[in-house]
Amino acid sequence: AAGGKRLSGGLFKELNDRMAAAGYMHDARREFPSRFDPAMLRCILDEMVLEAGVQLLFHGLVNAVHVENTGGRNTRVKDASIQTKAGTTSASARYFIDATGDADIVFHAGGKVEMGREPDKLVQPATLNFRMGNLSLLKPARPVIAAKARAEKAKGNLLTPRDDCLAFDAGDRRLHFNQTRVAGFDFTDPAGMTAAEIEGRKQARRFIDFLRSKVPGFKHAVVEGLGTQLGIRETRRIVGEHVLTEQELLGCVQFPDRIGLGNYPVDIHDPKGSSSTDIRHVPAGKWYSIPYRSLVPRGITNVLVAGRPISATHVAHSAIRILPICSVIGHAAGVAAGLASKQDVSIAMKDLHVEEIQAILKQQGAVLE
Repeated sequence: AAGGKRLSGGLFKELNDRMAAAGYMHDARREFPSRFDPAMLRCILDEMVLEAGVQLLFHGLVNAVHVENTGGRNTRVKDASIQTKAGTTSASARYFIDATGDADIVFHAGGKVEMGREPDKLVQPATLNFRMGNLSLLKPARPVIAAKARAEKAKGNLLTPRDDCLAFDAGDRRLHFNQTRVAGFDFTDPAGMTAAEIEGRKQARRFIDFLRSKVPGFKHAVVEGLGTQLGIRETRRIVGEHVLTEQELLGCVQFPDRIGLGNYPVDIHDPKGSSSTDIRHVPAGKWYSIPYRSLVPRGITNVLVAGRPISATHVAHSAIRILPICSVIGHAAGVAAGLASKQDVSIAMKDLHVEEIQAILKQQGAVLE
């Protein structure tokens, strides 16, 4: 939200409303609730996609795609090969939405992608979150935890990359910790991911042991949850018809082909894994826009990208990678793919009129101005 204005409408608002109605939002009385039950979120998402007639297939990964030339340097994806425990299956379609988080379809189709910052290609560190419950204090204080952590770190008793404490009140005397920083790995490589997850659990365990032994109120605390996998901030980014820049975000540029708005700041956790974070805020009460062209991979005529791998610089990516903005992008990608299919045209702006996409998005509650 910006200045009391909701920026993430449409399907994201519907999801929030359903969660609140079911009692799964912990602060539902607020105008813009933000704390939710992650376990029950999965149930609501299942419900929404099944209601929409989606045929789901979990436990499969795209391992190849087949393309054909459509003239010049352009290609289209014919089908995607999906590896499962039962073997390999194929999914063919006229249009694809790459919501893999890592631009897997675009990558396997030979589309141009980039990784990390210039010049060293390092990406933001990943995080393995954890949740502590049964705290014997009414109001946990982040500054107290941070001060004790710094003191123990200075003595050499606590090996942790952060000098602060990033923890969120989860209600009922519980805290949710975003405390680990797992850096220096390629999060698109299975071997790298394996090593990174082990490192994440090591960091989490060290901090949990520190909390129980050194921080008042945590002596009898229990671990209520530890991420089943890493939270990934950054991997591949496509090179699309427009590369979104930090100057455009911080300058609050309103693109004619905008398909969503946001005001989350530039937020770069040090790719080398130190405690520093580069945060640059959008001017108060203002917002930036996401252009449709950043969803369109250059040279591929029937694939749209949703979520964090859209076409943006390393710095701009750090602002648009969060859940509400990714949801807005996904909503727009779905509308655009449906419209392209109906009109039997490519997803490029020269063939698909963005004004029609915007009109449908507005009808469905999206916020574009």
